[in-house]
Amino acid sequence: MRNVIGCMVVAASLACFAQAKPEPGKHVILPNPKLIRCVSLDCYQLWEDKAPQAGDIYPVRVEVGLLGKHCPFGVSAVYDKSVPFEDLQAAIEARFGKGTPEHWTQSPTTFWQVGDDFSILLDTADQNISKNRRVDVGTKELFYSDARMPTTTCNLR
Repeated sequence: MRNVIGCMVVAASLACFAQAKPEPGKHVILPNPKLIRCVSLDCYQLWEDKAPQAGDIYPVRVEVGLLGKHCPFGVSAVYDKSVPFEDLQAAIEARFGKGTPEHWTQSPTTFWQVGDDFSILLDTADQNISKNRRVDVGTKELFYSDARMPTTTCNLR
């Protein structure tokens, strides 16, 4: 009896850590691009102004790069390997327009130049990338980077 209860507890705890596979029509949540060069409290919101809904797809990790400056120059978001590349690409294109497919690696990669402000890179970790970034093969990573960095100082937002 103890073994059965123990197995049930272990199975229930493992289910809590598993990320559900995205379903068609679910909304992919992107980090707020206003974080780049942000130095005021008005733009430090991690997500954009959208009320969360059940089933939204969030990144598993978000990192903000400072490199010794007082304002962020870049933001990266890591999405689980179960999130389809096409869903992330569609979410970015809905917000910023069509991107340019790149062929730097054998994995899908798309690049966006958003005006003079920043660029976006979306890629999928292949074998080499997964070793370098210490993520699973198939993990998707989204990078927002300041197009003017490092030649300018932080412009207030």
